[in-house]
Amino acid sequence: MIESTRDPNKFKVDFARVPRPSPPGLLEKAKVIFTPVPAASILDPYAIRSVLVAMMDRCRPLDVNGAPWLWNHYTFFLAETDLAGLAPMEAEIRAQVLPVLHEELIRRGVTHRKSVVVRWVPDENGEVPAGAAVIWGQRLDDVSSAAPIKGEVTVRGDRIVKESKASHPETERDYARLSSKTGSVGLPEGRRCVIGRDTASAVGGGGGSDAIGLPGTADNKKISRRQLAILLRGNDAEIGREANANPVRVGERDLAEGETLTVSLPVEIVLSKDQWRGSLSR
Repeated sequence: MIESTRDPNKFKVDFARVPRPSPPGLLEKAKVIFTPVPAASILDPYAIRSVLVAMMDRCRPLDVNGAPWLWNHYTFFLAETDLAGLAPMEAEIRAQVLPVLHEELIRRGVTHRKSVVVRWVPDENGEVPAGAAVIWGQRLDDVSSAAPIKGEVTVRGDRIVKESKASHPETERDYARLSSKTGSVGLPEGRRCVIGRDTASAVGGGGGSDAIGLPGTADNKKISRRQLAILLRGNDAEIGREANANPVRVGERDLAEGETLTVSLPVEIVLSKDQWRGSLSR
């Protein structure tokens, strides 16, 4: 699936070799009946996620604490036809790839004090065939220093920025995102936000700006209306369990009612004994 090059920060990828889950039922049984055909190249969120994880596995440097010193800037050089096919999947990339990326950082014990950026750009030299990619990993102090390339699709930590679409002002004020498999919400810096079940009083439901509802929780009564509060300060977050709220776990620590904990991002958050599980990250 992924091959090293002479440059330890660059890799070649064949998307046709990305291991994919076996189809269930009759489709799986049909494998023993029909002659197998070469696997098709599929560039989708599952393939992107698999390649990013494989790249992290290939990154050998460690930080001073012994945790992986991962790249924070990933550039996929794609054939123009493949890049054009990404446009309809922007929403899926944002909803699926970024939460998994954040979870991988947490699982590997990485505390990034810089934004993590993934870019998909055209191979202007025409050397990358369709169904393949060359990926370049970099460590940049300022991810905005990378010059934009016409036609690129870019995921910048908590939002997708595309040349043909102006950024929404509300998104620009988001400093971090609270993400799970059911969706994500943006949180501003320096403002106390109360997080809980998605109700009419939460943002997006016609209510106050300090109440934020978690996507996909509207019918889950085990998630409190006001379960936790988050205050972002730089790369740290003050996270507290509200009074009379259901259980809140931050990292490996269970918070008592009214207790507040300061942690560095990214961090895993679990609510109501695994009724909701996600990550808070830049």
